[in-house]
Amino acid sequence: MRYVWRNGDFYDSDGNRMEIPKRDGLCMPMMQSDLQEYESPASGKMITSRSAQRDDLKRHDCVISDKPRQKFDPEEYKHRKAQQAKMLERRKAGLV
Repeated sequence: MRYVWRNGDFYDSDGNRMEIPKRDGLCMPMMQSDLQEYESPASGKMITSRSAQRDDLKRHDCVISDKPRQKFDPEEYKHRKAQQAKMLERRKAGLV
């Protein structure tokens, strides 16, 4: 359900004031600020909101990642893939 902050209280889409249950601590919906505008690297379009970002990411089959790209040695990659293939063959043969 989506709530809107209005006149110092949260209201639902029908205009009803949100009931706040009795709790030991403060319990309220999380408010998240919108994004700053940026140009999408995938499409070149200006992204002005979170919904536009979600749509752009989905449309171009992308994800947001803060991790740096890992560099790998192609020879090491081939060796690991060969080892995995051998292990798979051994499992299929029932040896492992």
